[in-house]
Amino acid sequence: MDIEKLISIVNAKTPLWDMRDKRYQHRDVQRKLWLEVAKEMGIDDVTLIKKKWQGLRDVLRKGFNKISKGRSEDEAPLENTSTWPHFESMLFLKDIIVQRKLQGSF
Repeated sequence: MDIEKLISIVNAKTPLWDMRDKRYQHRDVQRKLWLEVAKEMGIDDVTLIKKKWQGLRDVLRKGFNKISKGRSEDEAPLENTSTWPHFESMLFLKDIIVQRKLQGSF
């Protein structure tokens, strides 16, 4: 599976990952978009695509947690701080992941 292609396709379909998008909460929109992602990837199994995406997102979230524990606010930005090959491609999720982390800490 071409991971960079998957990341690019999902990035272009904002309702799949951005809670601020009004369509984020609509299951029918989500279902349709995941079918489109699978079709563009040339894979029939939508569940496989969704699991792969979840895994990528989890790796990014864990990377953010690891980075933020070891740095102060004055240090360099998160970019270029991970050796994971998909880190920079997934940075469009940075605000979403940080926002969810802050919401869960109250």
